[in-house]
Amino acid sequence: MLTSKHSAATREHSIIVQPNASLNRQAAMLFFVGISLVSLLIAVRFAMMGAWIILPFALAELTLLGLCLQKVLKSNQRMESIHINDDMITVTRKD
Repeated sequence: MLTSKHSAATREHSIIVQPNASLNRQAAMLFFVGISLVSLLIAVRFAMMGAWIILPFALAELTLLGLCLQKVLKSNQRMESIHINDDMITVTRKD
């Protein structure tokens, strides 16, 4: 997403570039809880039928999903800003 601001009085121009993050923290948490409930219910049901080996794989799967969601949410916070005035150009990057 690109945001541009111009001030005629101070003759400054600012441009902010950041990802278009459609997945916010609340939606990610809701998604993770929903997937976790379904996965764990299925794994527990199989464990009750004697296939207990399913549980560690379900937990590993959910751990990996949580780590991936965390990485996506962190990358959504990236941004670059460019400030231009009469005698200087400043580029700021936030990872």
